[in-house]
Amino acid sequence: MSIQVQWLNTEKTVLYIRFYNHWTLDNYYTALERANRWIEQVGHTVQVIADLHDVTTFPVGLLTHTRNALQSRPRNVRLVVVVVTSKAIVQMYQNAIRFYKHGHPDAHVPLRLVNNVSEACRLIGIRAEMLQEISS
Repeated sequence: MSIQVQWLNTEKTVLYIRFYNHWTLDNYYTALERANRWIEQVGHTVQVIADLHDVTTFPVGLLTHTRNALQSRPRNVRLVVVVVTSKAIVQMYQNAIRFYKHGHPDAHVPLRLVNNVSEACRLIGIRAEMLQEISS
């Protein structure tokens, strides 16, 4: 299993997407389609945690695909928090956002990068234990 998608709570307000090493863009789009379908089925806002904390390799073109996914996200996604420990990915993301916002001054990207699951939980407003139980 390269990418796992699941609700973190019975209220379906927090969706957890766990990435494992050696995932592909095909895996990404399959998981994204599932996540978007689930999010569109609920009638309230949803926050997403994308957990890539132990991923060491990323597919080529990931930032472009991520930007496209954010632009076509369901309207009820309030925030996406990405857990990533790769300093190179963080730097590339920050550069891409600066460039994207420069070209589109009114662009709103509801995405935050953090380097651990505890920080992701704090931003989302859930107990870290909820995430730690399923991510270990």
